Amino acid sequence: MSPKRKREKPWGAMNLVVNLSRLLAELIRMFWHLTR
Repeated sequence: MSPKRKREKPWGAMNLVVNLSRLLAELIRMFWHLTR
């Protein structure tokens, strides 16, 4: 159980990074469409 919990922390960080990158991509896309 402890190894799984230790593996969860980096996974959560990766999930956060992925979510942030997706949000950034969406914002850039919207901005691109607005400026076009």
